[in-house]
Amino acid sequence: MRDRSPRGGPWRALALTLLVGGLVLAAVPLSHTLGAVRGGNTPLSSSATAGAAYSWTNGLVRLSFPTVAPAYSLQSVANPSVRVNQSLTGLAEVSPNGEIVAMASFASNQTRWTLVPTAGPSGTTVTLSASVPVIPSSGEWESGDGGNGTAPAVGNVTTRITFQGANASGAHPQTVAYSLNLTTWPWLSQNDSLGIEVRSNLSTQFGFWQLAGTNGLDGISRASGAAAVSFTWGASALTAYPNNHTEDSQVDAYHNLTANDSSSLVRLNFTAVPGNYSRLSYDPWLEILSPEKLGSALAAIVLTPFSLAALFTGAAVVGALAVVARRRRTPPESGL
Repeated sequence: MRDRSPRGGPWRALALTLLVGGLVLAAVPLSHTLGAVRGGNTPLSSSATAGAAYSWTNGLVRLSFPTVAPAYSLQSVANPSVRVNQSLTGLAEVSPNGEIVAMASFASNQTRWTLVPTAGPSGTTVTLSASVPVIPSSGEWESGDGGNGTAPAVGNVTTRITFQGANASGAHPQTVAYSLNLTTWPWLSQNDSLGIEVRSNLSTQFGFWQLAGTNGLDGISRASGAAAVSFTWGASALTAYPNNHTEDSQVDAYHNLTANDSSSLVRLNFTAVPGNYSRLSYDPWLEILSPEKLGSALAAIVLTPFSLAALFTGAAVVGALAVVARRRRTPPESGL
């Protein structure tokens, strides 16, 4: 006689589903998959010496500096292929007709950068600073064909770039904002403006850049077709003059972006304010939009027992699908 008690039929199959699911979950270290989403009390890890590499992570993203210079990468911990490499290549003084009159190369052999990391209760800051020679130059700013000249430097620009990374429990733990602060630029004309070049690279195999509105780029995954990383530049910068007067500049952007291009060179020009200011402050940011493949990894963990239980009864199938549906409706605890 068929057993019709609660211990038989669908109940037994559902119990088997949960048992198999537990075995699968025990075999797969869940912390490797979910640790990057939950955050919590993930300890900061870093290493830094003068002239060497520095790396910081909050368990969700990793910020790395291969050298003490304004070159860095932001990477997903859950999926290391989701990474953007970025560098600030230099500054330029640009005339009203778009011609470069002077440049400060951040990679100049005459420039020595210092790197100072500071850990705090809400995250960490990394400050890069240098005094960069400003050399008379020529070229067209919009096309990016300028280069340092051979004339002696007309002065130095004091440059400080401060990166801010939040703990995993913070409001925006997958975002790294950085602040560019410039002082003592030796102006050749008060009618000129300043500009900065920013180079951003994705892995060619991973994805390509796509414009995101008027002040940003999205890194699109070739596998999923979705945006996985973003680079956003603000629409204005703060300028301060010797008499303590301040103004908000406009930010014009020029880029060489082409279809399916994994490399981008963006030239940001701070305009619509008089030159000859003594200080400029500007705040772009990088963000890992979501750890790619994390959702599929979770689905694989849940669907593995489901695929086994499907051999038994329809009730077990319904139970497993309910678990899947519930997990898909729960957003990652990223705080974004």
